[in-house]
Amino acid sequence: MNNQMLGAAFGRYKQFIAVGIATCLALVTAVVYFPSLWYGFMFDDLPTITNYIHARYIDFAGQFFGNPRWISRLLNQWTFCNWKTDPFAYRIVDLLMHIAIGVLAFVVLYRLLNHVKKNVFL
Repeated sequence: MNNQMLGAAFGRYKQFIAVGIATCLALVTAVVYFPSLWYGFMFDDLPTITNYIHARYIDFAGQFFGNPRWISRLLNQWTFCNWKTDPFAYRIVDLLMHIAIGVLAFVVLYRLLNHVKKNVFL
């Protein structure tokens, strides 16, 4: 086995480990969120979902960078248009959003830290 083959095998192994860690992160997030999927609306859900009059229709142009929470407002509008006030649908969208954010944060950190040299003082 030459060095080139060994390097290719090590690269595949590192990718497999990274995918495994991201998958475990997604599974742990789903397990932690699972008990809360069937609860009713709580705390800030009432003003931001049920009493928020602008959630009745999708307004992409009005929400796009319009406030600090524009992505969640658009997701709330989309969820309301499809499932009205079913709390389960909002919990599923939140779960998927948290999984996506967690996996993306892991991938970004993994890619950044993968290029740091071992003997460099941070």
